[in-house]
Amino acid sequence: MGEKLSPSMGRRMRKRRRELGLTQKALADIVGVSMAAVSLWEKEGAEPSARNLDAIANALNCDSNWLLKGPRDNENSNPTVVSINGKTQVRSDDTTVQQINNLLEVLPESCRKEILEYTKKKLHEHIEKLTQIRFDL
Repeated sequence: MGEKLSPSMGRRMRKRRRELGLTQKALADIVGVSMAAVSLWEKEGAEPSARNLDAIANALNCDSNWLLKGPRDNENSNPTVVSINGKTQVRSDDTTVQQINNLLEVLPESCRKEILEYTKKKLHEHIEKLTQIRFDL
């Protein structure tokens, strides 16, 4: 944390965090910093380190260049396939999916397993409905 940020990086960070339904505390926990650090970054009082910037971008499911510089003219809203720590992930602009992913990251494993089972059940129900619709036509 050192020099002053570009005037809108903190606003982009705050807006994105709120879109995902994350509190400053939740973002701080995901990134591994204090809530005060997140508050300072959002108020544009200091700049996160490169490591923290990458962690913030990952937590907010956005590109670190977007955080730093804002949108580029050639950006599109299509999902992007990225590799993070050797894991291939699809980044989507679907805010609901992003909120779910970010919330899952802070839940204990036992809760994530319960949610996975519930999601599988809902998917099965959805497939059953689609199958019925297909045969009713």
